Amino acid sequence: MATEIIRGKEKTYLRITYKAVPLLTEGPVSFSRRLDQVLTRLSTGENRFQWVGISMVIQAIFITPLVGLVILKTGNLPVFWAMATAVMYLTFIPSLAGLSSKKVVTVFLFSVLINLLLILSASLVDLLS
Repeated sequence: MATEIIRGKEKTYLRITYKAVPLLTEGPVSFSRRLDQVLTRLSTGENRFQWVGISMVIQAIFITPLVGLVILKTGNLPVFWAMATAVMYLTFIPSLAGLSSKKVVTVFLFSVLINLLLILSASLVDLLS
């Protein structure tokens, strides 16, 4: 980021310019390195509260009720309720603890993966019983 002061006859302006950062490096890059670069690019400091809000709203309004509905329809086992509650808290605690947005996004994506596995396992238990 570069700043420049421009002084006119009546007003003084401050011009701020940003340097473009490439998203990916040249050559072959591993999946984990590419994911780290994308998360770093998405989770800049000024977007922290946006990612906290997005992760909490998506988890509370869409994902957890969907998982709860699947658990209810597939046998209502307490083990799945405990896991669904733990995964919901897994998203909320880093968000409310004030961790960096990169960690919040990473934990949110991890919790989405766990929820998908929870839906799959509840469905398989229902099919096998």
